Amino acid sequence: MRTLKDYSVRRCLIVTVLGGLVTLAMIWAITPARTFAVDFAGWQRRYLLDFISYLGTTTEVYVWGVFLVGVIDVLLLLYAVKRIILDWQEKSRKNSPMAYTEDRFYGVLWRWNMSGVCNPIDPLAFCPRCDMQFSADPRYTGTLTPLCCRQCGYTLTIPIEPLKVNENIVCQVERKIRTGEWKQAVKDAQEKHSALTGS
Repeated sequence: MRTLKDYSVRRCLIVTVLGGLVTLAMIWAITPARTFAVDFAGWQRRYLLDFISYLGTTTEVYVWGVFLVGVIDVLLLLYAVKRIILDWQEKSRKNSPMAYTEDRFYGVLWRWNMSGVCNPIDPLAFCPRCDMQFSADPRYTGTLTPLCCRQCGYTLTIPIEPLKVNENIVCQVERKIRTGEWKQAVKDAQEKHSALTGS
């Protein structure tokens, strides 16, 4: 038993064949079109025969010339492969949490490195005004962490104990990675970089 699909395929084949026949008839009925079609077919035939005959010919070439062309081709191929791999790696990195290396917490810009499977390490605080790295007094043992910029004198206090600041920032980063909020932070950082560099 034939299905509807079988009939649709059959109709498509019939329409295609009829369309081709009608097109050929129209071309053959119009003298300029017929002349062009005949000339074009003859040109294709001559080009194909010339190409086949050329493949069978032999010419004298210098061995060093062939070797040089081969070396250039290999170098160009290696360069193209390298560019493709680097572009793919850069695109993959931008689309992964490994690109998430800075964000703002407690009114401070923090930067860190990523190691392993998206593990933030060594977070550092930077001044939101001049981008200078903050310096903290290691002798301070209170429940707050005062930060002071050595460049512009801007001061800020973080409501966390000094010994727990890095641990807290790492937890904040890991939370944003889990929730997917890191994508917006990466986008904001890229837009900021583009605005600063004018690119």
